[in-house]
Order: sequence, then C-alpha cells, then structure tokens
Amino acid sequence: MDEMELMEALAECLEALRRSEADLEACLERHAAYRAELEPLLEVARLIPRLPGEIAPSPPFRQRARRLILDDQNGESSAELGWQRPC
Repeated sequence: MDEMELMEALAECLEALRRSEADLEACLERHAAYRAELEPLLEVARLIPRLPGEIAPSPPFRQRARRLILDDQNGESSAELGWQRPC
C-alpha cells in the first residue's frame, strides 16, 4: 500500500463528501483498494461537526484588546484592567 495514494484518496473522498458530490459508499467503491483504511477515517470525519468558515473575535473582545493596546502605547497601566504584560 502506498501511503501517498491513500492520503490522496482520503483527500478526494473528503472533498467529494463535503461538496455532496458522492456518498460514503461511492467513495469507497471508487477507491476499493483502500476501502479497509478509508472507511474508519471517513466515518470519523462524518462525526466531526462542520466548523464555521472563519473564526473571528467578538466585537467586545476586539474593543477591549484595542483599548489595552492603545493604553499600553500611551504608557497607561493595563494591570488595572486585569491584564499584565508577561515578564
């Protein structure tokens, strides 16, 4: 078994499943030589919830971080806000 071919088959199946271009069985049939290795990996992948496309800080976090950075640049103490610069 060629590990690189297995990785390529896995990537192809994951992409096909993500795009709803094929179901699990179709992917396994397409890559029958790697069925035993692919099936458990694809089953686990189906159980993982989809993550949002982009993860971004919340507006309150951004405001607080901006205030801390500006205060630090202006020489004001950030320790009063519950944040200390690491040593």
